[in-house]
This record gives sequence, C-alpha cells and structure tokens, in this order.
Amino acid sequence: MQRHAFNLLLAAAASILSVGFACYDTTNGATDYSGDDCRWYNNNENSCGFYDDFDFTSYLQCCACGGGRAGPATQPGGDGAGVRRRLVACPGS
Repeated sequence: MQRHAFNLLLAAAASILSVGFACYDTTNGATDYSGDDCRWYNNNENSCGFYDDFDFTSYLQCCACGGGRAGPATQPGGDGAGVRRRLVACPGS
C-alpha cells in the first residue's frame, strides 16, 4: 500500500513538472540587510531567515527558502534569472 501511494505521488509530481511550472522569486528588487537578493540563497539555503530586514523576508520571497510564487516556466520579458524549478508548488499559488 505504501509503495502504491509513493508511486502516485511521483506520478503527480512528474505531471506537474511536465506542465512547465516554475517558482519565481518575489523580491521586486528588495535585498537582505547584507545586500543579497534571492539568487544568493540558491547556494546558501541554510541561511534562510538569518539576514531578513524590513522589506526582505527570504522564507516568503525566495524559492530557495520555500517562498516565491508559481507561474509558467517562461514569463514574458524575463531572462530566467532567479527562476528555480520545484517539485512542490510555491506558497500562495
């Protein structure tokens, strides 16, 4: 029974990814108190929440920290910077 549930979960995740959704950081130019934006957290996930300030909350705004928002894999006018594909939908999606 557990194996069947696991296979269903994998199938659901694969179908979500095949639709072409991605997670987008939602900082709108805001940075943490050290001047870093969400791109820094892509390689420093263990630092999420430690450098937040009045306009930057990594857990809410950065995909690497579990925040951001879900959207199509390609957005008009974007260069793809800060985009991070995730198996789990972003909060608020």
